[in-house]
Amino acid sequence: MAESSVCTTDDILVCSICLETFDTPKYLPCLHTFCEGCLSTYIASGFEIGQKSNMSCPICRQTVVVPEENVSPQDWAAQLPLNFLISGLMETQKVQRSNKLCMMCERLGAETMSKASYFCVECSDTLCDTCTKYHNSVKFQTKHEVKTIGAFSSEDLTANAFKNSCADHKNKSLELYCEDHEEPCCSMCVSIQHRKCDKVLSIVDAAKGFRSSQNAVLVKNDLENILKDSEAIIIYNKDHLKEIEAQHKDEQQKLEQICKDLISTVNTLGRQRKDELSKTYSENKDKIEQVICIFEGCKHSVENEKAILEVCFDKASETQAMIEVNKIRKQIKQHKVLLEENMNYRRKYAMHVQVTDLPNVLLSNLQNALQVKCNVSECRQKINSDPVYSFTSDFKTWYK
Repeated sequence: MAESSVCTTDDILVCSICLETFDTPKYLPCLHTFCEGCLSTYIASGFEIGQKSNMSCPICRQTVVVPEENVSPQDWAAQLPLNFLISGLMETQKVQRSNKLCMMCERLGAETMSKASYFCVECSDTLCDTCTKYHNSVKFQTKHEVKTIGAFSSEDLTANAFKNSCADHKNKSLELYCEDHEEPCCSMCVSIQHRKCDKVLSIVDAAKGFRSSQNAVLVKNDLENILKDSEAIIIYNKDHLKEIEAQHKDEQQKLEQICKDLISTVNTLGRQRKDELSKTYSENKDKIEQVICIFEGCKHSVENEKAILEVCFDKASETQAMIEVNKIRKQIKQHKVLLEENMNYRRKYAMHVQVTDLPNVLLSNLQNALQVKCNVSECRQKINSDPVYSFTSDFKTWYK
């Protein structure tokens, strides 16, 4: 089993896109958090390739549907909820750093950062002397509890660093908790959506001792079990991937060898048929050349006999002419026999390679003989995590 990676506070404050500390951390429905600017750029890159109706989380690829039509990448990113946990951790980290600088000066981009002397409990801000005066002069901040740097405690920091705003009423803080619906809410939510609910507490009272409660333990255990199961599935599939990679290599070699054997068989057959064709050609060629040779001899004989006959008629005596003509008549008889034999039985050779429908049949059979198949078998694994809704009855709504 692969060891679970330990996530430090510094790790959770780093954006997975720019690999820098978060700047306006916004989270997706899958709870992965990114800088608002990084998400805007990421969404814009999807728009450029025509993906305007949804985007995929850069980490887990879960689909996020566009909130409204014709929204710009900047507006889409701006509408995503702020991660108050990350924001609180970042503010806490700033307050707890050894070199305590004025956080108001930082936000204003002052060229010279003043050393902090005070801490506002409500704002969770470290303040220099000058900024403390400005802070206390603002009407709605006059009742804020401001302590010296040396006087504030970790309880002061934790109590106010992590503040959440209502998703439905942006300017309202989540100060109440409806136990009937098991959800945090603001005063507007209570007056509108939860006015008929029986038990509405302050969120501070509802959260007392929550980290040691059964519900918190259930969530922690479930996450650990799901993580183990996920790691087991990853390991199984990585091992299986190696198996099918080996199968792919073996089957490719097998297929290549089959094709080589088929090609070799076809080439051997081709050579055999070529030899047969050459042999047939040579035999027919010899026969034709033999006929040509015979009749070329016959032609020469007739031409010679014709010349003899002309000389006999022009120069020889009657007696000599008669003798020579009798000789020629015997030759003519032989010539006619030869002509009759070959004129009546002349042969014309037409060579061709007879192709039946077998190649098509073979190709069809090859198509059926060589097919890629994949057999899928179910492999059940025991998992550590509980089935959905196996929690306590008052905790089921957390998983709906």
